[in-house]
Amino acid sequence: MARHPRFVIPGQPQHVIQRGNNRSVIFVADEDYQFYLDKLKDACDKYQCDIHAYVLMTNHDVVNFFNTTQLSGFFHFY
Repeated sequence: MARHPRFVIPGQPQHVIQRGNNRSVIFVADEDYQFYLDKLKDACDKYQCDIHAYVLMTNHDVVNFFNTTQLSGFFHFY
């Protein structure tokens, strides 16, 4: 079944969780974390969003965004 469109309220944060396939490891080395953070910053600059908080774990990440009206484009960017 298809996923429902994300409900976006302007000015309210978006809590986004991304996991590896079958919860597999996505961050192995310190360089992996830094690469992800660099791409996250690039995407925020392009789509004019603010990150309130984030956490990176070996098999997933959690990010809280503000001012993100183009969240779909944001995630396709990186």
